Amino acid sequence: MPDLEINVPDPSRDEVKLGWAFMGPVMLTCGASGDMPPRRFDEWITAMETHDFEYVLGSTIGATSISGMQRRRVVEALKHRRKTVVIIDSRVMRGILTALGWLGLKVRSFSWDALDEAEAYLDVPGFDKGALVDALWTLRQATTGERRATGS
Repeated sequence: MPDLEINVPDPSRDEVKLGWAFMGPVMLTCGASGDMPPRRFDEWITAMETHDFEYVLGSTIGATSISGMQRRRVVEALKHRRKTVVIIDSRVMRGILTALGWLGLKVRSFSWDALDEAEAYLDVPGFDKGALVDALWTLRQATTGERRATGS
C-alpha cells in the first residue's frame, strides 16, 4: 500500500482550510466551508499539475466557494484523470457535479454517508477495501482537526 503524503494548511491562518494528499495514483482533498483563498488554491493547482495521479477523491465539509476562474482551473487540472469522486453533503452541489459529468468531466459525487460506495466506484487497483476511506478521514482530521466518529 502506498504511503499517504499529506499537505495541510497553516493552522494559524484564519482562512478556509484546504488540505490534500497523494497516495500512489490517488490525490485526496479536503476543504472546509468558506471562500477559497487564492494563495492556497494556487498551491493546490500547482500540486495537481506537478504530481502524477489518475484518480481523485475530493471532499468538502459545508459549502466551499470558488470563483469562476478557479472552477475552470480545477476542471482543466482534472479533465485527463481516470476517475474523480467528490464527497459533499449538499444535494444542490451533487446535482451540479452530475451536470459537469454530462459535459464530459469524469466526475461522480457522493454524500459523506456513502464513502464506501465512492471508494468502490473509484476501484483503484491494488488498494485494499477501506484504505481510501481511512486515508480521507486521516486527511480530514489533519486539515480540520475533526476526528472520525467511532464506528464510522
